[in-house]
Amino acid sequence: MRADAADLVQALIDMGDDARNTLGQLPHAAYRESAEQGRLLAAVPLDGGTPLGYALFRLPRSEVALTHLCVRPDARNRGIARRLVEEISRLHGGRLGIRAKCRDDYGLEPAWTGLGFQRRGRAVGRGKDRAPMTVWWRDHGHPDLFTTYDQPVELRAAIDLNVLRDLAAPQDRGNRSDFLLSDELVGRLELVVTSGMRAEIDRIGGSDNPLRAVMAEYQQVSAAPDMAADFERRIGDAVREDVPDFPRTEQDRSDLLQVAHAAAACIGVFLTWDNGLIRRLGPCTERLAGMRIMAPDYVFVHLDELANAQSYQKLSLENSGYTTVRAAANTESELLDFVAGSAGETQAEFRKLLRGLARTGAAVIVVHAPDGRRVATKATVLDGEVLRVPLLRVADDRLAETVARHLLWTLRREARGQGARLLHLADPRLSARVVHAADFDSMINASGQWHAPVIDVCGSAADVAAAAVQAYSLAGLGAPPLLGPNLSAHVGARLEQAWWPAKIIDSELPCFAVPIKALYSTDLFGYPEPLTLRPPQLSLGREHVYYHSAANSVLRAPARILWYASGDRRTTGSGHFFGVSRLDGITRDTPEQLHAALSYYGVFDVEAIKQAALGKPKAEALRLSDTELFAAPVSLRRYQALLGALGGGATNFPSARKLSPQLYAAVYADGMSSANPVRAGDKMIKSN
Repeated sequence: MRADAADLVQALIDMGDDARNTLGQLPHAAYRESAEQGRLLAAVPLDGGTPLGYALFRLPRSEVALTHLCVRPDARNRGIARRLVEEISRLHGGRLGIRAKCRDDYGLEPAWTGLGFQRRGRAVGRGKDRAPMTVWWRDHGHPDLFTTYDQPVELRAAIDLNVLRDLAAPQDRGNRSDFLLSDELVGRLELVVTSGMRAEIDRIGGSDNPLRAVMAEYQQVSAAPDMAADFERRIGDAVREDVPDFPRTEQDRSDLLQVAHAAAACIGVFLTWDNGLIRRLGPCTERLAGMRIMAPDYVFVHLDELANAQSYQKLSLENSGYTTVRAAANTESELLDFVAGSAGETQAEFRKLLRGLARTGAAVIVVHAPDGRRVATKATVLDGEVLRVPLLRVADDRLAETVARHLLWTLRREARGQGARLLHLADPRLSARVVHAADFDSMINASGQWHAPVIDVCGSAADVAAAAVQAYSLAGLGAPPLLGPNLSAHVGARLEQAWWPAKIIDSELPCFAVPIKALYSTDLFGYPEPLTLRPPQLSLGREHVYYHSAANSVLRAPARILWYASGDRRTTGSGHFFGVSRLDGITRDTPEQLHAALSYYGVFDVEAIKQAALGKPKAEALRLSDTELFAAPVSLRRYQALLGALGGGATNFPSARKLSPQLYAAVYADGMSSANPVRAGDKMIKSN
């Protein structure tokens, strides 16, 4: 049964705590959060009583990640674990499979294989012993389209001195920070110590200070002294607006120093158990530096709910203040900033690459931030039906991963625009951030080379697969497996991400038309085109969040969304279908909780979310990605003509309405066709 009763959840927490020597300690809040979201299953005797076991899992992307599989010692060898795993597969069979990680020294290989898991990779534990681990995979029988790689770390977090002390003497401090080293966080969380931490330990003194030895076990990052001093001044000034005599104590000065150095080192999260530090420095640090200060308890929630904020900050070059320019002949020395020195590349080798591109006439493009900093550079060469990218570099910056994801998005669009069937990242010195972005986008890694099929087909699985065969052959990858109709929604969504802009119309991925007021669509998507620059956190990215009422909602995820600009017909852009998005997830919660967790994705403030909830206690947050704006918005009159010919949809859109895949495909084709001129009276103009 699902674990949703408070007493039952507490019993499972107690069971997990008893087994923490092998499971690792999970914050109790993670159990309750999982229960609320249907991600905690309990095996309970038919006549009630003490639970026999439980399974706790996450639902990242298109798979299931098994966090805990626990059976009470006196209930083992009774098939409890198998029934829990099979129930997960029954509930989430539309996902690709179940992933789990387990230390090798536990000797549980027969148990995993007996549950239908197979070895899929290797990992290393985060404990001091760095124990080897096996990645186990239980396949759900869908077409094996994706090679599974160990994911790059999702979150880098600086730790405060109090967390370091916990890790130095865990038993003396209640083992409260041990879960940060749990196997569940292997590959997801990287703990780092900053130059501010080193300065604080130097201040404490003592060459035999045991903290020095513990600190040496973690990656150490350094901040430029002038940048750290600048953050220290700015954050201090902001705090003094409310606390005029800050910093009052030596501890205040230490806190400010550590936070400033972490912010200057471009770290996204600072972990501390000091509630006073979080309260005093948290809001202004996030505002000034984009770094969140939080208690370690919230690491799991942050990973699950925010899905790696560093990779999802909004970056789009259009209407954002970011600019691109073709590199001139006299800018080579400036481009040396992008030498991949950490990968062993020399300036001479990079100069040779630049000059080789110049000889072929390839345009080297440089991306500048609004303040003029050079943040990325790229070059593309069309080689038959392959768009090759011999140069793709991203500067070491707080927004580097987001810039990388945006560049991959623009490269996919460029490949589509040039009629290429394949995108090939041919730069031999791709940074870890670009590799992370490529892996996140389901690009294909073959012998260290990254490829993305560009399947510009909106049709049946057979049609899409036929186009994929041609794309794969261009990369020498061999043929992808044949696809049949009725692919599950999760597999369909994953394929449409990996093979963008493919649309597999005979899959089970549902289609919905969703109304949005032109005011919000301007800020969120840039339609109608605004007169002024959009805020970078909204305009510079591939992911967005839109809020609406949860009452009687027909939406489910994953799905395709067709956007309809609603409102007064006199409002510019209203009365048209203007684009599509992929609906990756739906979160239902109170307006306050939604805004606290997802505000950086969307355009609504708390009051607007309350209005969107239509007086109900909860609203829906639609998590969206890969939005495509139509070349020519489709008017309601044109839609109704398509509806009359095909059926399968509503006549008007006071709220979200389901569409047939065929009608969705017809509207999509009409909007994306350059041969479909904007009709008189329908022309999109700039809005006020």
